[in-house]
Order: sequence, then structure tokens, then C-alpha cells
Amino acid sequence: MARFSKLHPCFGFLHCQPDHYRQIYNQLCQMRDDDIKEGNLSGGMPTGFQDWAFEDLKTKANDPYYAKQIKEHLGQLDITIEATQRQLNTTYLSEKLKELEEKKESLSGLIAPE
Repeated sequence: MARFSKLHPCFGFLHCQPDHYRQIYNQLCQMRDDDIKEGNLSGGMPTGFQDWAFEDLKTKANDPYYAKQIKEHLGQLDITIEATQRQLNTTYLSEKLKELEEKKESLSGLIAPE
């Protein structure tokens, strides 16, 4: 990571290079100010910022600095997904889901499709 990197305000796993962070922060402030002018005083990210941030990230994704971080995060997501699936399979929720699906299937057979 860069010596003085900051975390992306929308993608918390991603360290940004200083110039890029400044661009992101300026856009965030501009969008926040636009929301305030329109009377939107709600908390959280400004309207449309997450979409803007994702589009911006697309332009940086091939940069080795960001690509490495994205790949590492995808690896962590794979691990988390696998662990969650294992936990789901060992809980009653998996059985409950199967039970509901079977009930729906059997009840669906009682009526003619429209």
C-alpha cells in the first residue's frame, strides 16, 4: 500500500492513491452539496455516489495497484462465501428452506397454471 493511502469511502477494503482519493473526496463533497441544495438532508452516501464510485473504480481496475487489492478482496469474499454456505448447511435454515420449497411445489400442483 502507499505510504499515505486512505481507504475508499464506498469500498472500505480499497486503499486509494492520494491523487485518486482527492478526486473521490471532491466528487463526494460535490454530490453531498447537490443533495443539500435539493433539500435532501438524509445521512449516508450522497444520492448516486455509489454508482459513480463503481464506474470510477472500473477505470482504475486495470491499474496494478488497484487490481491487486481487488483480487485479494475477491479471494477473501470466496472464503467468506464458502464459510457461510457451510454454516447454512449445518443450521436449521437450510432444512427450513427445503421444507418451504417442497411445500410450494406440492401446493403448486393443486391448481392449474394461469
